[in-house]
Amino acid sequence: MTAARCGAGYRGYGTEDEKADLGRYEAVVGELRERGWRPSGEAPERKDESGTVRSAQKVFTKRGWTLTAEFQGVEAGLINVSAADKACIDEISARIPLPVRSALSAGGVDGQRP
Repeated sequence: MTAARCGAGYRGYGTEDEKADLGRYEAVVGELRERGWRPSGEAPERKDESGTVRSAQKVFTKRGWTLTAEFQGVEAGLINVSAADKACIDEISARIPLPVRSALSAGGVDGQRP
């Protein structure tokens, strides 16, 4: 079992004619809420000099899964949704020897950043 089997992801790009803008991102977030995903956190929105939101991120949970929805307002825009099964990730993490887990959580092996 690998961490890749513990999750799912979606990446949506806009086009020149139809941008993936903040409005589309908010529609995705609204759909997640309608489908029972509970908000569990968010990062502060990042805005450019004119006040336009350039990035946003919200985190949701549902039935042992954690889902992150992100918006990146570059060129045509990007909406990224990724989810991970916490129990699956915990099972894989438990298989990693404790010294390696400790080194990774401390910032790397032998003092080196991963």
